Amino acid sequence: MFSFEILIFLFSSLTICSLIYLRIPQSLLQALAAILLAAVIIVSRIVFLKSKQLHGQLYRYLLLFISALFVQLLVITTGGFLSPFVILLYLFTLGISFLFNLQSSISFLVFSALTLTANIFLNSQMQAIFRDDPWSTILYFISFAIVIPLAQFLTRSYHIKDALSKVLKEYIQISEEREGSILKSLSEFVVVTDKSLNIISTNEAVEKALSLSASEIIHRPFLEILSLKDSAGNPTTADSLSVGDILNDRSARIIKGFYFQTKTDPRPRQIIIHAKPVTDLDGQVSQIVFIISETSFFDDTKRHDNLDPARKRYQMIFKTLGQSLLDAKLRRPAAEAGLLAKIGEDLLLAQEIEDHPIRENIDFPDVVMIGQQAVANKQQFAQAMGVTLKFFLPPEEVSEAAWLNLKSSGLPEKTLPMSDFAVPVDGKWLGMALPRLLDLAILLSGGGSNPVVELTARQENKTTVSVIITTSSPPLSRERQKWLFETNYGNLGKTAFLYLGSGLEGFIAKSILTQLNIPLKIQSEGLSPHLSFVMTFSKLRA
Repeated sequence: MFSFEILIFLFSSLTICSLIYLRIPQSLLQALAAILLAAVIIVSRIVFLKSKQLHGQLYRYLLLFISALFVQLLVITTGGFLSPFVILLYLFTLGISFLFNLQSSISFLVFSALTLTANIFLNSQMQAIFRDDPWSTILYFISFAIVIPLAQFLTRSYHIKDALSKVLKEYIQISEEREGSILKSLSEFVVVTDKSLNIISTNEAVEKALSLSASEIIHRPFLEILSLKDSAGNPTTADSLSVGDILNDRSARIIKGFYFQTKTDPRPRQIIIHAKPVTDLDGQVSQIVFIISETSFFDDTKRHDNLDPARKRYQMIFKTLGQSLLDAKLRRPAAEAGLLAKIGEDLLLAQEIEDHPIRENIDFPDVVMIGQQAVANKQQFAQAMGVTLKFFLPPEEVSEAAWLNLKSSGLPEKTLPMSDFAVPVDGKWLGMALPRLLDLAILLSGGGSNPVVELTARQENKTTVSVIITTSSPPLSRERQKWLFETNYGNLGKTAFLYLGSGLEGFIAKSILTQLNIPLKIQSEGLSPHLSFVMTFSKLRA
């Protein structure tokens, strides 16, 4: 496919050939090379300082042209094929393959070789040198040809590793955010102590159960704060919790057979204690983390069984990416890496939703902005699935268009008027539900003829706003529609591209919207029926 970079390299090579054809003196060409080097330095500083995307892109292309012109001119003015700087052509080729693509880098190399060849024909001194030793020219062309497979191998390996590193970084970041969110709302007790079992920190569940503040708990003995007893009613001790063994062998323990009760709830509840040591840089235990759960809640063999297919899908893609690092044969590493990150995030989010209810933080976010952001974030996934993803704001929503312009101008939040699409909802959780619905719509539409997914926001009346996600998927019966919001989609798993997703997209979206009290329904409209997801928001606080 033709790219703008190829045009830049062609123009650079034609400029060099014109200078050679016009027989510009060597001293002037060397002075021009020095000027170009100064221009490269100046423009590169502008590129890194530019904030506007359009101007920044123009300066990047200008920098690319000046850099290519400088490298080619430096080689030509110092001997062409015989120049000690000819290696710069190879290095520049490899750099272009990393920053742009292999096709652009090969075009630069080919144009440069043609320019050097033209220099031989247009320069009588160079003709004499190569007439005496024609085989050296052939060897130089061979050296140019060797760079092409080298660039191909390095580029493919680099992009695969870069894609995988981004996935892992994103996955770690998502995990940390989820862990922080889970710790705040977790129904289990999480207590961190030092080696002497003095409490260092706890989660909110402990504070609520004991009706104590953090300041009243911190630095107090663990066994004094929590009333734990064994089956015979005896108070728990450090020995019965195997604290000595944990400190000695630095291994985790799962401790059963204990009961917990509070002043507000004297009923004994059977618990399981998961004690995990935390070591310092010297390998010595410095802290112990106690996770206390009711027995019925901690049964790992019965929790999240519905997520197993998504886990297997995640492991399969991760294995594919790992193998690609060795053989560099993966055709679409970016698409596979993006899918891996999506499934990993869906798994963590589904576990969080199943483990504890959503804690809403009601605000008045603009649903149009949330929708625009969701569409922008899902463009790469849509392209990988071969689906056109669009956002549409009806032309009659003039007030909202003006508000968005004010918002993008950088005015302080306090000076902005209230948006017509501001609704009382938790913007964070709505920002998680909308992308999952888009995922579902993209997967449903994928594989069809000219598949399109469109997100539209409109005002139904003065108090109601609708967000509609329209797909190019044919309608489904009411019974089959319900499967869209089940894990793994029931009997719809092989429909369109649903099998490529995590199997959790609809489940997550429906679960979040239900807890946010946002109605979600499926409908078919138009002469050519298509499937649409409709969310209705009230502007009035319930």
